Amino acid sequence: MNTDSNFDAIRRKAILLGLMDTAEAESMEQRQMLSLMFSSGFSTATSETEDAGRGVGMDIIKETVQNMSGRISVATDAESYTRFSLTFPKA
Repeated sequence: MNTDSNFDAIRRKAILLGLMDTAEAESMEQRQMLSLMFSSGFSTATSETEDAGRGVGMDIIKETVQNMSGRISVATDAESYTRFSLTFPKA
């Protein structure tokens, strides 16, 4: 699966959930689209399983990291990798 189709899935889901209209979704930058996956209830999965597809998980991670004064960064390269980096202040 290539990144373009992954980002297209994010755009379609954002429109379906009413988070934005088609014009807004088409003009979104990749960074903005990646941030959507941390929204509560947001999932591009086509079906729900015990482990995925309900749109919970990434939002919990984001909330936990923020509560610890941390930061999440996401980097991706089509068909190669997606890297999540968590950064926390020194204790």
